[in-house]
Amino acid sequence: MAGIGKTTLVKEIYKDQSILDHFNHHVWITLGPRYQPQEILIDILVQIYPNIDRMSMREDEALTKELCAMLSNKRCLIVLDDVWSIEALQLLEDLFQKFKVKVLVTTRIRYVTRFRPIDKIVVRMRLLNKEESWNLLCQKVFAEGSCPHALEKAGKRISENCDGLPLLILTVANHLSKAGQDLRHVFSTWEFFSPNHDISNSRIIKLWDAEGFLEPKQSETVEEFANKCLVNLVDKSVVMVCQRNSYSESETCRLHSVFWHLSNSEAAKNKFFHVLDTIADNSMEVTVDFGLRLLRVMDALTTSSQIGELPASISNLCILQYLIVSEYLSIKSTEELLYLPVEIWDMKELKHLHVTGRSLTTPQCGVILPNLSTLLDVSAQNCTYELFQGIPNLKKLGIQIELDPDDHGIPFHCLDNVSSLSNLESLECVIVNPEFKIEVAPIPMFPLGLKKLSLSGLGYPWEHMSVIGELEKLEVLELRCFAFQGAKWVADAYSFKELQFLLLEDMDLVQWEIGRLSFNNLEFLSIKHCYQLEELPHNFSSSVYKIEVVDCNTFVIRWAEEVKEVDLNNMHISRAFLEVEAHASWDDAKQKLN
Repeated sequence: MAGIGKTTLVKEIYKDQSILDHFNHHVWITLGPRYQPQEILIDILVQIYPNIDRMSMREDEALTKELCAMLSNKRCLIVLDDVWSIEALQLLEDLFQKFKVKVLVTTRIRYVTRFRPIDKIVVRMRLLNKEESWNLLCQKVFAEGSCPHALEKAGKRISENCDGLPLLILTVANHLSKAGQDLRHVFSTWEFFSPNHDISNSRIIKLWDAEGFLEPKQSETVEEFANKCLVNLVDKSVVMVCQRNSYSESETCRLHSVFWHLSNSEAAKNKFFHVLDTIADNSMEVTVDFGLRLLRVMDALTTSSQIGELPASISNLCILQYLIVSEYLSIKSTEELLYLPVEIWDMKELKHLHVTGRSLTTPQCGVILPNLSTLLDVSAQNCTYELFQGIPNLKKLGIQIELDPDDHGIPFHCLDNVSSLSNLESLECVIVNPEFKIEVAPIPMFPLGLKKLSLSGLGYPWEHMSVIGELEKLEVLELRCFAFQGAKWVADAYSFKELQFLLLEDMDLVQWEIGRLSFNNLEFLSIKHCYQLEELPHNFSSSVYKIEVVDCNTFVIRWAEEVKEVDLNNMHISRAFLEVEAHASWDDAKQKLN
């Protein structure tokens, strides 16, 4: 990342007296993104022998080779600052191997560090933490190094908004140092700016897709191409990974503040987006120009209930692809469902629909939304066979169930219709207010192509798990908040064949057994808040590379350690790289066993 202190650190090493004494020659070359790799050898030799004519070296290969040979008996330190490709390093590979050359490389591009000369050591620079950022700001702004108490709160907000980037902190400190009597004003106004916003990877990918930014090749899906783009931005330190989940590469990310200001100003200048804030005045009548025919994304997640229903004229947004609609949190309740206008079914370009607090009307016979692939937070009452017939290409579905005292398991029947969604790949079903005394209906048949299943609060007995174990394409299974209940789970033999990630969270499970050749491809197991779990399986396949234990009893931690130890002594199965991570939130203790 630019400004994180790479060059500053290397300069300290380069100028150290012991380094100066040890090496016969010292070379510093700054490359940058436009550097021509073929110039690297000449640039090195010119610094070592400044009297040599550069042009003659370019024309005389014999002279260049002779000068290189002269380095064979000399100790030489070469600093390559700001390297953007491995081509220059490849050209120097002979120097690494034949001569007494040590090379220090700084780069903001991660793949450059994958170049493998002998004795390579990679040091990844880290951002400053909150305390370090605050201390650096104080040292540079205040002569005595301590901040007046009256300015401390606002000052810490400033340092936090610098994202731990030393160069940005120094730049801010320089401006504040010059502020003089205006210092208090600068501190106070800074806290009103909040460029930092975490966003889920899946959401940013959907937004890219909705805006038409992605042009994948015919051989790859939109999601595959988008993930490559996101990884590329992370590698270039433009995007920061904020929170990693248990299994995927990263869960949330955000644009670094260094780039946020540029991005925000350009977007506003080009009228790329418009923000309408009605929270300050809930009685305000909202008017939106639905003549904006080019609008592709509409996020009304914090819409106040006083605003009223979404107007039928929303269908005028004929190319809208991404729509989020929800009530603003309010103590006001209603027994009737709030429906989106029936005109929603005229919006044929819709791909993503998030309807928290509202429901879809049942479509007329034969009317469909052909491009809708994501429907989130739909109510259980809304999950009818007729509705699902109108969204035949749905890939991701999220259902919320709110139980009433007299329901007696009736809302569970909404899952019976899910099997009609033949293209569904991801299903999440959550009971908002679980009540485990009611009788639950038999677990439904799920679509055969389901790859991810997340259940919470359903209270099914473990015997029903056999239906899920037969899903041949299931890769991710997340069970939270008594999704299943009971003391014992015995998984059938040959079940969960393709499962790669399993989460058990907030369960009353005591004993867990697995049948022969079940969970054969499991890679990651996460067990959280399972305080009664005492007996666990030892016959996992060798594919497991990580076991995560959070807030469980010592039996689970000891079991995880034993799984690793047993397999290490097995001649046929090796788990030398199995990682066991135990974390207790009550004392924030975290240990890793390698």
